[in-house]
Amino acid sequence: MENRRKRTGFSLPRVSFFLYNMRISAYKHVTGSRIMIKVLGVFKALADETRLRIFNLLMERDCCVCEVMEALDISQTRASRNLQLLHEAGLLRHWKEGLWSHYGIAESAPLDIAPLVAMVRRALEDDLRSRNDISRLAEVVPVECSSSCGRNGNENGIGEKRQ
Repeated sequence: MENRRKRTGFSLPRVSFFLYNMRISAYKHVTGSRIMIKVLGVFKALADETRLRIFNLLMERDCCVCEVMEALDISQTRASRNLQLLHEAGLLRHWKEGLWSHYGIAESAPLDIAPLVAMVRRALEDDLRSRNDISRLAEVVPVECSSSCGRNGNENGIGEKRQ
């Protein structure tokens, strides 16, 4: 009789590989074209409240991660993760100044997102929470922040509030 090990599940490296590739292959079951997959990715990215609020801020102006954190009162990890997901969906452009990350609405995307941006803007213009987010963003002066933001000048590393 052959001595076989009983498999009880994935080993750690295989689970890690699976989780890493899950985002990439999330739509393998879709039989549509690449455009269909991109459209699904865009709507999936906007189907989260935090990401929709971030997108709303970036429709107003380009922001550093610290400005998004301050305006929405969220952690740096949460802001960065959601900004990355919006960027991967093709909705945002991303650039770095030294170690600091900045984001804005994508001007040249794989899909024409201008109608989507206009639709989201119209849909959120009467939303109280969205207007409050924009008001808080207006209070965050894009000053030179400290080491946690990279714009030198503010001790806590977050955009300074206007007095």
